[in-house]
Amino acid sequence: MATLSPREPRTERTQANEARPRPWTKELRAGSPEELYSLAVQRNLAFEAAQLAHARGLLRYFDSDEGVAWVITDSTRVNAIGRLLNGKPWRGGIKAKNLPGSEAKRSIGLREVSSYEQIALVEGGPDTISAFHHALVDGVQEALGVICMPSANADFRPDDLEFVAGKRIRIFPHCDKAGFNAALRWLNQLKGTVNVTWFDFDGLIRTDGKPVGDLNDLASVAYDSWEMHRSAIEGCMIF
Repeated sequence: MATLSPREPRTERTQANEARPRPWTKELRAGSPEELYSLAVQRNLAFEAAQLAHARGLLRYFDSDEGVAWVITDSTRVNAIGRLLNGKPWRGGIKAKNLPGSEAKRSIGLREVSSYEQIALVEGGPDTISAFHHALVDGVQEALGVICMPSANADFRPDDLEFVAGKRIRIFPHCDKAGFNAALRWLNQLKGTVNVTWFDFDGLIRTDGKPVGDLNDLASVAYDSWEMHRSAIEGCMIF
């Protein structure tokens, strides 16, 4: 497993790099009710989940030359990952991409979770909105914060840990090799700083007969599978 390197001093160069302007920051905008609804329907999630992510400042919209994109970002505007609202890939066949100048390996939402004792740690934009969906189902939306790791290549920096120290975190990994390896790495990075667990999707089946592969898929779990694993699924955001 990877381990954290010693704390690096925050030099003037580092601070300047984090503060440098990114051209898209002024172009991000609030989403309309119709755009929030479109995203929720596309991902099979509650409209209120998109509203909550939007209210927390993690969901914004961007008018790109390829169409309207929904974007996961935070107040730092250091990183932003976007998907086209029409569900199509970006040019080149990419489903999600970091907006130009983003620090692609940086986590999103660290400062936004400072007032929450429970944190869902997820990978990617769809799972970020899904975390709010499942929090609403479990009735813990006012107690739960969400951190998005934009991809399996993202990592926590030593300075990041001060935002989550002493909190309870549950990792919701993607069910592939890269996802599991990333979850193990994040677990190792957080270990000793927080109370950290993870959710096991093993054995869960979607309504289309395919295995549940991530938190967004859990919103489409088949009834028989839900009945069989009810105790694990219900309360997945209570930990």
